[in-house]
Amino acid sequence: MEKNEKNNKQPDKIDIGNETVESLRNQLNKEKNIVECPGCKKQIDKNSQFCKFCGYDFSSTPVEEKKNDFEEEYEHRYKDNLRLKRITIGLTSFSLLILALFFGVTIYLSITSLVTYLSSDNGKIKDIIFDWNKAYNKRNTDLIKEHLDKDFIFYDSDGKEMNADKRLKSLKDFFKNKKYKKVILRQVEITPDSSSIEYRFVNIEQVFIYENEQRGLKKTFKFYKGEQSNNKWKIFREYYNNE
Repeated sequence: MEKNEKNNKQPDKIDIGNETVESLRNQLNKEKNIVECPGCKKQIDKNSQFCKFCGYDFSSTPVEEKKNDFEEEYEHRYKDNLRLKRITIGLTSFSLLILALFFGVTIYLSITSLVTYLSSDNGKIKDIIFDWNKAYNKRNTDLIKEHLDKDFIFYDSDGKEMNADKRLKSLKDFFKNKKYKKVILRQVEITPDSSSIEYRFVNIEQVFIYENEQRGLKKTFKFYKGEQSNNKWKIFREYYNNE
């Protein structure tokens, strides 16, 4: 009776969890130092140099693996270097673009400011020239006097120099003795002095209308604006032919 009970007793079940038969076999083979031959897929001792079934040479496997590892590392570094170069080129191009934009805007603003400065100053200089010409028509030296610099010098055709007082006196005599009817301006050209922004050269042509003739005289003025003139344009030099 006891013997039958022993025969009827069910064996205990083995819990293998989520493991598969294949994974269990691999674990057992690993514990037994058994590996699968890459050539024929049969189980052999992992310390074998050659497969006893197909003759596969295991000594070539590490070299191949090392070769594959080197190629993967090389490819990885190559991609990293290529990405780094692209980022560097992108940043460099962006920096150059910003610099070009900065210099472009700076140059544009500088030119705009210079043009505005020259335009406004040229307008003031032309007003002085018109007053100068008006003084000839009105025969009034006071219209000229207020525009002369304290260091004003006039050079006649012979190279003789006159200061402001002598020049105004000669103009009074000229207005008194000359019998012209009218004086007109034919041209006014303003040129910046290449050596200093404080000076301007002005070339004009005055045409004197007489009873039976016209006489044109070309003159050159040198204007100055600075601290000594209270930052106002003044006639600094005058050159021309006989009046």
